Amino acid sequence: MTTHQPTPIDNLSAPVKFALSLGVNIAITVTVWWLSVRGQSSPQYEIAAILIVVLAELWPTRDTPSWKLLKPKSPQIVMGIAAALIIALLPKLASQVAVAVLYLIWRQFESKWRYDGRGGLLKLLVVQITLLEACFLLAAIWRAPAVLVMILVWAAGTTTVWQALIKRSEPSAGILATSWGIILAELSWIFLVWLVSYIVPGNYLIVPQPVLVLSAVAYCCGSIYLAQRRGQLNKSRLTEYLLVGLILIWIIIAWTPWRGTL
Repeated sequence: MTTHQPTPIDNLSAPVKFALSLGVNIAITVTVWWLSVRGQSSPQYEIAAILIVVLAELWPTRDTPSWKLLKPKSPQIVMGIAAALIIALLPKLASQVAVAVLYLIWRQFESKWRYDGRGGLLKLLVVQITLLEACFLLAAIWRAPAVLVMILVWAAGTTTVWQALIKRSEPSAGILATSWGIILAELSWIFLVWLVSYIVPGNYLIVPQPVLVLSAVAYCCGSIYLAQRRGQLNKSRLTEYLLVGLILIWIIIAWTPWRGTL
């Protein structure tokens, strides 16, 4: 059994460690942002941004073979790649900077969010929303093939949920994650038949409709799972979650301005 060997960083005070971590995360975020902005006209820059994201996540644990870390690090890697794609897909500089700032905050504080309890559900929900936004923007703006979008949604959605459940010591992590991935892929196929997007005036924000619907479904399913594992799930609470989900989905679909959308 190996023991952790102290490094010079271990001897630093907490404020110094925070400042050092913040500086590194700012450098990574700025690099990813710049490459992603350039990636709007030159795809090789976007590829470089994705590689920077993967390297930034795997480098701190470089003593372990990278292939063994791809699954445990999948939520962080998916979050970074999705942020890079969203920056490249949004047309306004203000929106691109806002996404970069949010990604910086995520990088700085995500390790403090544990997957147990409702905080873990919200953390996973943030990852899923960002993933869905990136994938459906690919379909809406770059006209990515529906099959490719479905594969990306299925693979990334399944892997991130799987790792989150493993960290919760969930015995049925594989089955639950695979089921969720299938649900995502099936619903994605339905919405990709006629993809509708909500556009904020000035094109500062583009939100494909499937992102809102699937996020509502994810929140309801996650809440039901959490209540069941806590022994708090009963018929009235299950009905409440299902009604909330159905009402949200009905409002989104029924009130959609089907004309003048992307």
